[in-house]
This record gives sequence, structure tokens and C-alpha cells, in this order.
Amino acid sequence: MVVVIDAAILLAGVQLASVYAQSPQTVQISIVPGASTLGSKAYSPDTITVVIGVNNTVSWVNNDNVAHTATGSGFDTGIIAPGSSSNHTFTSPGTYNYHCSIHPTMMGTVIVLGSAATTSSSSEAGSSTPTTTTSGATPGGVPEFPYQLLAITLLTTALVISYIVVRGRPSQVK
Repeated sequence: MVVVIDAAILLAGVQLASVYAQSPQTVQISIVPGASTLGSKAYSPDTITVVIGVNNTVSWVNNDNVAHTATGSGFDTGIIAPGSSSNHTFTSPGTYNYHCSIHPTMMGTVIVLGSAATTSSSSEAGSSTPTTTTSGATPGGVPEFPYQLLAITLLTTALVISYIVVRGRPSQVK
């Protein structure tokens, strides 16, 4: 019985580890029809938050009938033809405001948080740059698997089941 429960807990831990090891997801932003006249509503969503190592690749999909770009500090998708898309992977935390270089009134924002980190806003006057603490993450940005918690859970389960089995035996005293 203890072996079956321990195996089930271990299997759950292996499944949790596979979730941590999955490759990062891509977030899509739509360039909506008629975007050149919509200003901050030209990109949908117009503001997104991504996390390095989780979903830090952004894909702009042009659903309009004219060409557009997504151009910001340190990145430029180049011209995105109608029906096409262009990707950019963000590797540094920060707030990235962007616009279409063809239609400058089109604006959006990508907020990039550090990898598997605890993020908080800086309290300095007017600063909106995120600061990060990377405890609990591997250098690649993948959260560490909680092996210690798994070991404690297995040990506790084994002790509880052993206690129940011992207490459940009928007394041998006559």
C-alpha cells in the first residue's frame, strides 16, 4: 500500500517536472483591421505582460489589409504584409513601448518580467522599470523542481500509513 501511494506521489512529481521543462509559449498580438486609424487600439491586446522563459516570444499578426510594423526600443519586426506575422523574443526585463513606423499613431506596450522571478516595481521617483529576484530559478530561467518538498511529502505519507497499519492490527494479548 505504501509503495502504491509513494509511486503515485512520485508520478505526480514527474508530471510537475515536465510542466516546468516545457518550451516557452508564444503570445500573439493582432494588428486589427483598420489599424492605421485606431491609435492605441490598433494592436490587440494593446498592452501585454510576458515572462522570460515562459512566454517571452511575441508574434504580431497582421489582420489588416495594409502593411504595418511593430517598432520599439531595441526591436523592429520589419514590414509585416497583410496576412503575415513577425516574431520577436524579449530577453531583458523592462517596459517596451512600440509603434508602427508606417503609421506612428498606432501604439502598444510589452511589459517583460524577469525569468521565473519575483517582480516588483521600483520605488524610485517615476521609475517603472521592474526589478527582479531570481531565487528559485535555474540560470536558464526554469523554476527549480521542488525535490525537498517531494521528499518530505513521501516521508510523511509513509509514516502516516505505517502508523495506520500498526494501529489497525488486533491486539495479540489474551
